[in-house]
Amino acid sequence: VYELEVMVQYADLDLLTRQAQVAFEQVSGQSGPAAAMGTTLKEVQGKLVRINEKVDPQSQLVSVFFELRHPALKSGLYLEGSLPGQTMANCVEVPNTALLNDSTVLVVQNEKALAQSVQLLDRSLNSAIISGLPNGAQLIIDKNTMAFEGAPVAITQ
Repeated sequence: VYELEVMVQYADLDLLTRQAQVAFEQVSGQSGPAAAMGTTLKEVQGKLVRINEKVDPQSQLVSVFFELRHPALKSGLYLEGSLPGQTMANCVEVPNTALLNDSTVLVVQNEKALAQSVQLLDRSLNSAIISGLPNGAQLIIDKNTMAFEGAPVAITQ
């Protein structure tokens, strides 16, 4: 029986309260005690046992602790897990550089840049999930273009 400390984004804590089990697996290509013994850990369920009440002020991460039980588990193994997410319909993942602010992007319409309101559903380090873009919209994703609403736009491939 092992206890695994996992750092989770504060914004994702609500996913853990709804789902007390998380699947973990050994990081592929890893060498170490289990691999040396010819044992690989395909998947093990981790049961959420506690959540730290403090949020790291710099990273906005929270420590959560899972109890893991499996004969192939050894101290020092690298594991990765997946949190069950929520289903989002009619949305798209875009680079963060496409966002002017949390609710506006620039799209191309009639060879001009046009501000388009969107709804920010989620954001990670490099990308954001947004909804509210019309089907087939051409998005300006590079802030270095110095585009602004009404600016003429030439589309390049």
